[in-house]
This record gives sequence, structure tokens and C-alpha cells, in this order.
Amino acid sequence: MMSQINVICTAKSKIKLVSYHPLCKNRMGVEAIRYSSLPPFIDNSCRREPDFQNPHPSITALCRGQTFAPRLRVGDLVLYMTVGGVYPPFKCGHHLVAVLQVKEVYETHQDAKKWYEEHGFQIPANCMVPDNPPCRYEMTAGKYEKREKHCIDKYLSHNEKDKETIGKAMIQKWDEEYRIRAEEHPVFVRTAPLYIELLAPQVIRRDQFVEIFGKVPVTQTPINLTIKEFRSLMKLIHITVTISALEQSKPCSVSAKEYSQSLSQR
Repeated sequence: MMSQINVICTAKSKIKLVSYHPLCKNRMGVEAIRYSSLPPFIDNSCRREPDFQNPHPSITALCRGQTFAPRLRVGDLVLYMTVGGVYPPFKCGHHLVAVLQVKEVYETHQDAKKWYEEHGFQIPANCMVPDNPPCRYEMTAGKYEKREKHCIDKYLSHNEKDKETIGKAMIQKWDEEYRIRAEEHPVFVRTAPLYIELLAPQVIRRDQFVEIFGKVPVTQTPINLTIKEFRSLMKLIHITVTISALEQSKPCSVSAKEYSQSLSQR
């Protein structure tokens, strides 16, 4: 059964496809899911970049610096999928997890915090303000850049007291890296979720990527999508897309011709 989402965009709106690492990426993340009852496809880090669990998911520059969040504008769409991998018990591949639309771009994390507080929402995990601590280390998939499996097995072999001591030290270092990044690039993006599936998102196969893009796209650096590519990806997760113009604007990140064609398919 197909669902439907309505996208309101302007002539300057962009559609971005980007990847992230889910919590279920490794044994440590699976342990966190099991013992803390966490959704498997939330972000794996101590700052949840992005924070899919917030009613207004947020995107910051904590992970990609100046290459992504500072370039987003109100009305842009962001599609998040996992990096390719094996996520037991789910199928191997990329999982399309969320479609977010940018609603507001704040100059600083503190400015964003004020909006969330004034509207009665929890401050997102990736909002770097003094009274918003990071997630505990045991609620992440760890931060090991080399010999990840060996390091995780060693960490998990410790008793609870030692794991707590190690975790606090790891989080302090990890969060300091994020704090520095937030000072360098303080922009904070608030979005509205058009689609989110954190429990069992649809896997996208290699042949499906090839049919849409001619190859499997590399999305560590976000890529722009055309409306046709966007529609094709949404169809894979059983969603049809209605494109609506805002103030009689033209295309959503593409040409007027494609925009007119998209309206004719409604």
C-alpha cells in the first residue's frame, strides 16, 4: 500500500541525499539497543547527528563541518540513508531512514535552544549548549577509528565499573571534538520530518540504485537529487510524492521543465 507526502518547495529548494552510521552498526551498538531499549537506526554517536528522535529533528555541523549544514536553506529536503553495511537481523545494504525538510536555520546552537524551550520541546541531543550533556558512552556504538571490532570486544569484556570509567573518558574527548566543531561552525538547522522509520527501514538494493542513478552513489558528502530521482527513491519505500509550489515558484532544485512534469504526474 502506497502512502503519500506533500512537499512544498520553492525555486531555490534543494534535495539532498546523505548517509550516516546507525546505532546497529556493530556489537556495541546492538548492546546499547538491547539494554537501553533504543531504536536500532538512530545515529550511533554521543550527539545523535542528526537527532531523529526529536519531534523536530536537527542537523548541525558537528560531523561534516562547513560542507553540509551551513549550506542548507529553509525549504530544502534531506534524505538520510545508512552507509552500506550488514545490520543484523536486517538485510545487507543501504537503508532509507528519513526524509526531513528544513524549517529554520539558526545562527547558533543557543538560538535554537531558545526555540525548543519556548515551544515545549526537548533540546536535541546535538545541540551543544552547557546544560545539554551528551549521551552516555554505553548508549553509542563507540568511537574507534582503528581496529574497531577488537577495541569494542575489549571494552565490552571489562566489568561495569571499568566500563563506566573508560566511557566517561571517551565521552569527554569525543564531546570536546564536537564542541570545537560547533564553535567553528555554529549553524543549527531545525527540520520537520516528512518520513522517519527507525525500527525496520526499507533496504535499497544495488540494482535499484543502478536503475535510478546508473551507479551506487557516494553520499558521505551529500549529493543533490532531481525530482525524478527523489520520486524514484520514495517509490522504493512505498511513498508517492506530491510537489506543491510556494508562491507559484518554479522548480524544486531543478529545471522549470522538470517541475512542470512533476506537477502533471499528480
